[in-house]
Amino acid sequence: MQESAQGVVTEAGSLFAVKYHCSEAIVIAVGNAYMDPLPEVLIRTSCAFGGGLGGGREELCGLLSGAAIVLGALWGRTTNEEDDKWLYEVICDYRDRFIAAFGETPCRPLRDRYQAEHGGCGPLVEDATRMLIELIEETADRLPDKADRLARRIEA
Repeated sequence: MQESAQGVVTEAGSLFAVKYHCSEAIVIAVGNAYMDPLPEVLIRTSCAFGGGLGGGREELCGLLSGAAIVLGALWGRTTNEEDDKWLYEVICDYRDRFIAAFGETPCRPLRDRYQAEHGGCGPLVEDATRMLIELIEETADRLPDKADRLARRIEA
């Protein structure tokens, strides 16, 4: 049975609402959807990227870092002989979509804006998660050999 994109988005929002960092929420929700099982080390790794980097809020939004963790876990290379340029393009595509949708990538201005407009980053977590699912599904459709790395697909 395929999971729905909205179910994964809701899970990410729920995780964030109970004090998981944004980076953890996207890794757990999307990772659980595409990996079987989700390696615990990815959750621990994602913790470091909450609040920009270690909560400092000056660096890259944790949602971007979390998305890169998921994409790398799904499709990263395991030897230096494998071609990784296509994955770089996918990650840059996510970054470009993120900027187009939210205007910037640093944590602090995004957090401040979402705090003022929405009372917190919950809507940003959900939108960024939806965007990551869309990109993963588009990539799997475009590159069927990469779809083999996914434990399951997610329906829109």
